[in-house]
This record gives sequence, C-alpha cells and structure tokens, in this order.
Amino acid sequence: MNMNLPQTIFTFFYALYFAVTVASTGKLRSFETVSMTKIKYHRVWYRFFYSIFLLDFLPVFYFIYVYNFLGSLQKFHLDFVSVFSVFIVFLLSLAGQGFYRIHFGLMLIKDRDGSYIFYDYDLHEQYDGLPPSN
Repeated sequence: MNMNLPQTIFTFFYALYFAVTVASTGKLRSFETVSMTKIKYHRVWYRFFYSIFLLDFLPVFYFIYVYNFLGSLQKFHLDFVSVFSVFIVFLLSLAGQGFYRIHFGLMLIKDRDGSYIFYDYDLHEQYDGLPPSN
C-alpha cells in the first residue's frame, strides 16, 4: 500500500509527537504495574485503565481516522494553496499531542480533601513529578 504525500507528512509528525508523548508520561507513572499487585492501592488500577484509554486507544483511533481521511485525497500538488494544506496536515498531527495534555490535566485532579484522585496518599512520596498534596 502506497501512502500519498499528506499521509506521509501526517505519519511522520504524528509518530514524532507520539514518541515525545510516550517519553514524557514517565513522571506521571501512568502504568505502574508493580503497585498493581497490591490490592490496597486501587487508585493505581484506575490510573492504569484511564491511561490505556487516553494514551493508547484514543490516539490510535484518531490516527486511523485521519490517515484514512487523508488517503481519500486524490490531488495534492505543492503550490501556494497546497502549502496551506500541508500546514493543516501538520496541525492534524499536532492534535495527537492534545491527548497527553488532557491526560496530564486530568491526572492532577484533586478530591475534596485535597488528595489526588489517581494517586494513593501513602505512595505519594514516590511520585517526584507531582506537586505536593494539601
């Protein structure tokens, strides 16, 4: 299967930003499988399933959707109008970074007593990248 130019541009930049996203999620410990073995840390399971959905499933479905949409484009010439089209394709690839931004914002939600919803209080000292809980 051959890719057209918009699909190639989208795939290159989407893969680049997806790699940056994967590298930057480490401090949130989204997939902390060691703590999942202890039953008392139920918030680790919530964080795991939430992260799988938002960092794995949604970006893949978004990529498939946009990739198929760009595959339906027949003409794509590099003139002035198409330079704007290349910019739009570039912006579509940047939208994948938005999944991480949403994930980061929702991981820092606190409940009424000031503790994080996705992090257990007694494990909080292990999370270097998170602000201290109130």
